[in-house]
Amino acid sequence: MLINAGFASPVMEMEMLTLTYADLKTLMRDLKGIGAHNAAASRKRGLLGKSAWARLEQAYETHRLKAAAGHLRGDLRPRLGGR
Repeated sequence: MLINAGFASPVMEMEMLTLTYADLKTLMRDLKGIGAHNAAASRKRGLLGKSAWARLEQAYETHRLKAAAGHLRGDLRPRLGGR
C-alpha cells in the first residue's frame, strides 16, 4: 500500500496500547472520538434498541470482569497523509 503511494522504502512503526474503560458507554464514546466505525457491508444500519443496548452492556461487563481490569488491546499505527 505504501509503495503504491510512492514511498520508496516505507517503514511503519507500531506501538501496543492497553486502554481501560469503566463501562461500555465510555468505550463507545472514545471509539467514536477517534473515528472508528463498523464498515462491514453486513452490519445493521439502525440504532440499537434499549434491550439490545442492555444486552451489549451486560456482555461487555462480563468480559471486563473476566479480564480482571477491562483491557481493550489494539495497535496504534500512524496514518500517513490525511485530511
